[in-house]
Amino acid sequence: MIDKSMLSGSMAMLVLKLLSEREMYGYEMIRTLRDRSENVFELKAGTLYPLLHSLKKKSF
Repeated sequence: MIDKSMLSGSMAMLVLKLLSEREMYGYEMIRTLRDRSENVFELKAGTLYPLLHSLKKKSF
């Protein structure tokens, strides 16, 4: 079984890595992550947007 906190932390790091390269829309992040990972990471919008909101809150 996968530890959800570890998965969440990994997803946050992957999203931050994408955003460090350039600005992207949500769907573009989902597609880029899926393509680069050869379909290993299938991030859903229902996961991405709460994660982005959480990261934004933590940045202030």
